[in-house]
Amino acid sequence: MQSLTVVNFPAERVRAPMPAIRLTRALERVDAALASQAAAVAAWRCALAGLSAATAQLEASLVRYDATLNLVSDGVCGGRQATRLVDICA
Repeated sequence: MQSLTVVNFPAERVRAPMPAIRLTRALERVDAALASQAAAVAAWRCALAGLSAATAQLEASLVRYDATLNLVSDGVCGGRQATRLVDICA
């Protein structure tokens, strides 16, 4: 019986980047994340301003609608009073 000898090939060692390079890459990622967040906050503020303008327009419309309803109500009440006067005089 023959004995076999297994020869392992040396594994390639992956060298870890130097700590300064790793730190630089991490800081670049943080800067990119902050820039992205700043852009998102700016877009949110813009949307919020649009919403504010839309609610102001809605408020103005509701005020006009309320005024119109008050005019209609006054007209209806005036019509009732006129009808009562006609009934009384008739």
